[in-house]
Amino acid sequence: MKDVLRRVGVFAAGLCAVVAMTSGSAVAAESGADDMASIAGWGKIYEWTPGHASNKRLDLATKVNKANVWNDNNGSNQSWRTYSYGNNLFAFQNMANRQCLRYNGTGVQMTTIPCDNSDSYKFRGVKSGGWWTFRPLNNNGVCIDVKGRGTANGTHVVTWHCNGDSNQRWKLSEV
Repeated sequence: MKDVLRRVGVFAAGLCAVVAMTSGSAVAAESGADDMASIAGWGKIYEWTPGHASNKRLDLATKVNKANVWNDNNGSNQSWRTYSYGNNLFAFQNMANRQCLRYNGTGVQMTTIPCDNSDSYKFRGVKSGGWWTFRPLNNNGVCIDVKGRGTANGTHVVTWHCNGDSNQRWKLSEV
């Protein structure tokens, strides 16, 4: 009889563990603060720092609606809300103009557009060693890139052929 009760207890404990692991709260707890959103929907707000220039941030020149890098200024034009579609597919909304970062073609400066459901502002994210790289959904061969590894204020943010360089890696810090 003790053996049967022990087996029932082990089974019940295992069942509870499976239920806990598949619940939404367990999924949210497993994703760290730097893992962005693991559940579909609007998530946290981040500043992006390029791997080759720790004092710069992904910046939106709001008057001309173009993405570049600029000295860290804690402005809303350097804050980006993350939208998760699940499966490491994201969109990024600038907090100054409430529009989404857009892929405009290889080598072309990125801009923002009103957020809708088009693929031009969806990016596949890959995290490795604390750094993220992002590839446009509609062109998997390019990554978000700081043009020419530039560090001057106003250097364009473009998409370029993925090469693993530090100007294509981004550290995301929650605001």
